Amino acid sequence: MGGIRGELGATWVILTKEIRVEWRSREVWFTGVFFSLLLAVLFLFGLATDAQGSRGVGPGVLWIGVVFLASIAFGRSFVREHETRCLDALRLVPSVCGPLFWGKCLGNGLVLFSMELVLVWLVAAIFPLPGWSLWPALLWVLLLGTLGLCSLGTVISAALARFRLREVLLPLVLYPLIIPLLIGGVKATGALVEGEMSAYWDWANLVVAFDAVFLVLSRWLFGKVIEAVE
Repeated sequence: MGGIRGELGATWVILTKEIRVEWRSREVWFTGVFFSLLLAVLFLFGLATDAQGSRGVGPGVLWIGVVFLASIAFGRSFVREHETRCLDALRLVPSVCGPLFWGKCLGNGLVLFSMELVLVWLVAAIFPLPGWSLWPALLWVLLLGTLGLCSLGTVISAALARFRLREVLLPLVLYPLIIPLLIGGVKATGALVEGEMSAYWDWANLVVAFDAVFLVLSRWLFGKVIEAVE
């Protein structure tokens, strides 16, 4: 595909296609935002008590919401390509796996992170979260968690594209794998709520380490998955 420049160009084409498709329908985004609102209302009546009692609840609620939003974002990631047999055509393109993986991963990440911004605002209106001065650090750890989620979610979504129950199977496969990432995100967010920046960076660095592992493994597995998808 013309070396690195060609792969970057192909990645950009796939990424912009993903953004255009989602922008036209916005079905995933609206579904995720509606789910975030529903989640916030349920937790408002179910868990919100006094400020001190709900101080440690906010980080867990936030990351539970992120995990469920990830399921919504990844559920139909490769459905269009599979239903239209587009993957068969893509497999004929030399060295397409890299651009396809990164384009899909970045596209999923942009959609997921935009939904997370709405979720953060809703959760912050109910539960104690870090003050505005610490929101850059909060968004940073959310971005790191999103990167790891998208790398795993992209390859798992591709592997399950041909199954009729893919929306059911996706959480069953994804959730156990992201437990370390989820723990790191919750702990880092909780450290921010308590104002413990040293602990925050320790947990954020752990999330970075898992991101690196997930990215390498997902990219390696992606080519094998694409070749196996019928």
